[in-house]
Amino acid sequence: MPVASRTSRRLVILAFALLFIMALGNLAGAQEVTVEVEQTSEETPARQVNEAGQAVYDSVCFVCHQPNGQGTDVFPPLYPNSHVDDAEYVEDVIRNGRSGDIVVNGVTYSSSMPAQNLSDEEIAAVIDYIQNDLGRLPVSPGEVTDEESFPWGLVSLFVLISVLAVGIAYVIVTPAAGGFTWARAWWLGIIVFLYFAIGTVWLPDYIINEPSLKSMPDLVKDLAASGAWFVALAVGIYSLRFLQKKGRV
Repeated sequence: MPVASRTSRRLVILAFALLFIMALGNLAGAQEVTVEVEQTSEETPARQVNEAGQAVYDSVCFVCHQPNGQGTDVFPPLYPNSHVDDAEYVEDVIRNGRSGDIVVNGVTYSSSMPAQNLSDEEIAAVIDYIQNDLGRLPVSPGEVTDEESFPWGLVSLFVLISVLAVGIAYVIVTPAAGGFTWARAWWLGIIVFLYFAIGTVWLPDYIINEPSLKSMPDLVKDLAASGAWFVALAVGIYSLRFLQKKGRV
């Protein structure tokens, strides 16, 4: 069998393998390894997490009190914390701040908390989140997230980006000598596909759904995602034109 034919066949196999890995990653990322929980008609549906309150907590509270409300050696925990059950007390602390000793779960804390500049709606939402969601397993009706699942999506993305980086380096440093070959055509096709899939599909989706960006207004996230998509598309098209002029494609 000619060398070019064998190489083409190997590249075809590689392409299907990469597509299979990407499919597994997308499936794992979408499902987040959820476990279905059977509910009878007599059971009360699980509470929906107060996302507005969570956004406020993530932006102004979690640095001191930690993401799950466990606190630190300096700042007291918010869960469990009997003081948090008093909504009026919590609202007063948020609006006016607090200093001096406080005993939580038998431990004395001497840190101070400054007043927070939040709207009435934000205060109500974050109090509801602290009293009902913080420190508890965030569930939606019928499912529980397995937080210890293996990050297949992240691993597959790392593999794809690594292959893309190697492929781009190969294309840049290797002239397209000898004219058209099936092997080079398949390789270039894989690289172009991976670049546009990651740059114009995964990257905008990541910007919109990244948990650390939840506090941003939806309009800002949409504009950022659209900007990332446009930049990735423009860079890809310009790069193809540049490599064509240089005789690389």
